[in-house]
Amino acid sequence: MSDAVEALAFTPDAVIFDMDGLMLDSERASLRSWSRAARELGLEIEDEHWLRLVGHSADACQVILRECLAPAQVQALLARAQALY
Repeated sequence: MSDAVEALAFTPDAVIFDMDGLMLDSERASLRSWSRAARELGLEIEDEHWLRLVGHSADACQVILRECLAPAQVQALLARAQALY
């Protein structure tokens, strides 16, 4: 059995490397940042909410967080979490 890989029949115009979650464990760092920011701001957030944020955009995360926080709290949390990240 050969380990050789055939060359592509074309030259790609671009290549996308999606390392987030594969080579870089950004999920864990992100969740730690969110959690620490909440503690620093004195916010009580259930663990289930943190897990619901995984894989979502910042806008989607804000919608999820508005289920348990006021809009101003969400903005403060987002700003602090981003600074910590």
